[in-house]
Amino acid sequence: MTIGLSGAISERLEAKGYCVTEASLGQPFEVDSSASLRVLPLIDPMPHDYKEQEIVIVDLNQEEGSEDPAKHREIGQMVDAWWVSNKTGRINPSLLNGAAVKGDFDRILAAGGVFIIFANSVETQEFVYGHLDSFNRVDIAKTFHGHSWNFLTCLADDDYIRVTDDHGVSIKLHEDFPKDSILAQLLVPHLAETRYNCTLHSGYRTKEGWTPILVNKYGATVAAGFTGFGKGTVLIFPDIQDKASFIERLVSELLPGIAPELFPEHENASWTNEATYEVETVTVLRQEIADIERNAKLEVEKLQRQIDIEKDENSYIFDLARETGDALVSAVQKAFQTLGFSKVVDADAVLKEEGKTGQNREDLQIHDYEPTLIVEVKGISNFPSDDNALVVQKYIVLRMKEWGRVNVKGLSVINHQRHLPPLNRDNKKPFRDELVSAADEQDIGLITGWDLHRLVRSFTANGWSHNDVKDIFYRDGRIKITPSHYEQIGVVERYIEKVGVIGVRLTAPLNKGDRLAYELPIVFKEEDCNSLQCENQDVMTAPEGSLAGIKTSLGSDEVEIGLPVYRVKRSN
Repeated sequence: MTIGLSGAISERLEAKGYCVTEASLGQPFEVDSSASLRVLPLIDPMPHDYKEQEIVIVDLNQEEGSEDPAKHREIGQMVDAWWVSNKTGRINPSLLNGAAVKGDFDRILAAGGVFIIFANSVETQEFVYGHLDSFNRVDIAKTFHGHSWNFLTCLADDDYIRVTDDHGVSIKLHEDFPKDSILAQLLVPHLAETRYNCTLHSGYRTKEGWTPILVNKYGATVAAGFTGFGKGTVLIFPDIQDKASFIERLVSELLPGIAPELFPEHENASWTNEATYEVETVTVLRQEIADIERNAKLEVEKLQRQIDIEKDENSYIFDLARETGDALVSAVQKAFQTLGFSKVVDADAVLKEEGKTGQNREDLQIHDYEPTLIVEVKGISNFPSDDNALVVQKYIVLRMKEWGRVNVKGLSVINHQRHLPPLNRDNKKPFRDELVSAADEQDIGLITGWDLHRLVRSFTANGWSHNDVKDIFYRDGRIKITPSHYEQIGVVERYIEKVGVIGVRLTAPLNKGDRLAYELPIVFKEEDCNSLQCENQDVMTAPEGSLAGIKTSLGSDEVEIGLPVYRVKRSN
């Protein structure tokens, strides 16, 4: 028996030789919202044989229809009937009518029947039973709280199952559900066009017989099967779009194995799939599959632990582009240490050790070289002001007086627009021209937290030495993070994606075998020049001014016209 499903589904099942009965508990419909009560419309009675059905398929995802005026009842005074409020603008008779057949459906399930439910979120509505009095007011005799899942006791009882409102489209098989099973093979082709409108949670009465089948991206169950209510089985699925083909295969291929007594024509062959009768070679192969799945799961868990360790060890790199305050200062200090500076001092920590409080000083000092670097660190939501970027000058003057020397230089690290993803920020011009000019005049370097992030990642990825990057932090004004062992030799003028070749207008000669580097949005990428052409001819050297064709591993999403190209010189 199908409830709330289209006639096309019945036709497909009947074509397979099944006897199908169609039924309805009433279709929801819209009304004009008001505070009044209205009598429920008549619905078609349940089929005469509905109590004898063995497989019941219910779709809770019915679209709203328009009420049939012919079925609307005019109730006279003193005639008892069921009434419902117009307040919500939606009336769903199935919430009441489902309860009316619940006892019969419970009996079907207990006797070994199968219920297949296409789930939707819980809908409730209050109904009243009574009659119009002499003042045309409804005299209420009793009240009933309707529940969309209340056509089976085990579906409306939290002891068996609890349904939580949720929705989404990201669905996958539960990790413990066998991927080679018939049901998995039936479901997987439909997942891309399936949505869920609720999640399912087992109660204490279904703990033993509960089987999660599908989960959402957060691991919550959106499809499940359970037993324990008599001899029957309940299967609950999300809102599969192509229900016709799914139900056809479900009934033909899966249910004979779940409830063989309902399919006597399948019974003679069903035993061949039982483990007791399986041939030894198949049993061995199934065990190999189980071993592979178990070992793969262990390997994935091992790799995930390694990922967690790596993310934890490198979290400071991301703090450079997302944090402020002490967390940002700590990340900047770790970045300098990663880049090879060994004498990086936390000024606040020194003051604390000396018992000095209430003093406002710079965040970090770097004593590896002369001049000493005085570093001020700021994490801000917008663009840096003069105070943000140039306050380090005040600390330079204080340290000159305190140390009695002038070989002291300032560096401001500004994590600007820190609430935005880094590539969405204005990274080309985070500092105003006037601010950059002022920093130039005062011998102050300006670098963003994102650029420091990029520098640390490039340093690690390309195996740079400390000498390649140490001079970067002693530059004035807006600091470019190009390392000292890079020499710009041109810019990209063309990109031929089909053959993976860039055309570079050279500002210096280029030799085949030279190591090249490109400044990409996040890291510098290096590769050897293994293929070099000029005028479509292979050459060993391309002269200055020529358009050199260079084979590259860069993808179309990485190459931009005007991209600088560098030669990697021998590290100092």
